[in-house]
Amino acid sequence: MHNDPTIAARRLRRALYDLGLESVTGSDWCSFSGDTLVFAPLDARRADRLIGALEDIAERLPAVRPPVPGPGQLSLRWPSGQAPGRARLRLVSSDRSGLART
Repeated sequence: MHNDPTIAARRLRRALYDLGLESVTGSDWCSFSGDTLVFAPLDARRADRLIGALEDIAERLPAVRPPVPGPGQLSLRWPSGQAPGRARLRLVSSDRSGLART
């Protein structure tokens, strides 16, 4: 991780360029003021183009699926209609001692 604002700004601009977003936002959209990253305002037209470009990028990414418990892990899903604060857990002794069931 680089703490130099000049290097960080260069890295961000490069990432925007690599994603094809610099043509939407312009190269001066982000900069550092001291050690704070500052984004310049975007007019409605540019904001709409940025949102559209981000949506296009998101469509190319693999679909995000809900996490699935691994071997020996419990699901954090609660039975419908039952709030997490009301679930009763009891310890079960088995070959996986220390795990609980609802």
